[in-house]
Amino acid sequence: RLAVCFEQFNALAVINEDAHTSLPINFINELASEKDGLTTLGECLPLLFCGFVKYEIENIKGIWMRTYGANKFGLPNFAALANSYEESEYYFDMFSNILNYLRQSQATMNPGDTMEMGDNRMMSLRAPQDEEYFLKDQGDLLVIEINN
Repeated sequence: RLAVCFEQFNALAVINEDAHTSLPINFINELASEKDGLTTLGECLPLLFCGFVKYEIENIKGIWMRTYGANKFGLPNFAALANSYEESEYYFDMFSNILNYLRQSQATMNPGDTMEMGDNRMMSLRAPQDEEYFLKDQGDLLVIEINN
């Protein structure tokens, strides 16, 4: 709500440096005008609070997708190697759901843990490998691998 007040002074966006993300003020204003809009913003951590970032790494086939800033909530960040940018929404929703589950249940996830995903698919978690140095930063990070 405070950010919306700055729209009248031509503010353009709210920037979350730790999460490597930003949101336009007019989008936040639209959310604030909706009945449960700000609740939605608070429940969708990768939207502003735990940024969702996609990037390509030279000599690696696929697109890395990951969160930043979850450590501010006492949660691990997540990363996955997607096949293409078209999988962005899938991973965004997955990361958001997992972060909300962990925040609400106060459960923990660690390298070596697995989770059933339905359709006879399993998700396994691991720590970044040495050659995945680009994933390492502050806080814990778990790499998600989906196995059929």
